[in-house]
Formats: sequence, C-alpha cells, structure tokens
Amino acid sequence: DKFLPEAYSDCSSFNKKASGYKAFYELCLKLGVECSRFQGSYRDLGKQRAVLLIIEPKDLLQQYEIEKILAWVAEGNDLVYLDHCLYGGARLPERLGLRVKSAARLEDAEINKLAGAAVF
Repeated sequence: DKFLPEAYSDCSSFNKKASGYKAFYELCLKLGVECSRFQGSYRDLGKQRAVLLIIEPKDLLQQYEIEKILAWVAEGNDLVYLDHCLYGGARLPERLGLRVKSAARLEDAEINKLAGAAVF
C-alpha cells in the first residue's frame, strides 16, 4: 500500500500520503499551535475565535454552508480556503467577488522570477 500511487487526491489531516495534510497537522501540534479537526456541519461552527482551514472540499459547498461560513468570519474569525475549484467548485470565491481561472503549472525558475530577488 505504501508503494502504490494514490488513486485519488485525499486532502485530509488523517491522510499521511502525498496528497494528505497529516504531517502539517502533526507539525502544528508539535509547535504548540492549538488545533483540532473540525468534522461537523458548518452550522456547528462555535462561538470561540478560530481559524477554519478548508482544503479542497470533497463536496461542493452549498449556498447555506457558504452563508454560514461567511457569517462566522464576519464575527471575527478567519478562513483559509485552498481549492483548485474544478468541477464548478468556485461558489465561495465567486461569492467573495473573486474570479477563478485555470493556470499552468509554475516551475521553480518562474516562481523565483515572479518573487523578484527572493530565493527559495
């Protein structure tokens, strides 16, 4: 299993394979960042101040979920949303007035050029 390529991308903090974020989650814990895995409905976003990290959601966000998330952010919380927005998944960015377009893969040299004098 560990030598087979992934059949699909699973952007989960439980997934320790290449497409997963388990290492990122564990790094945050080791650095002392208070974090937990939110696995409920967006209706269950609490009253405590927090940062919600949504990475490539498996299901298309519904309009009521978007409204709940944005209301929660308006209460002083933060949202980090990472998604390639394929298959019509740009509802949240569009609701924020952002346009989503396809982009070509950037190679390291191009990234360095865009960053100016910064070296990665």
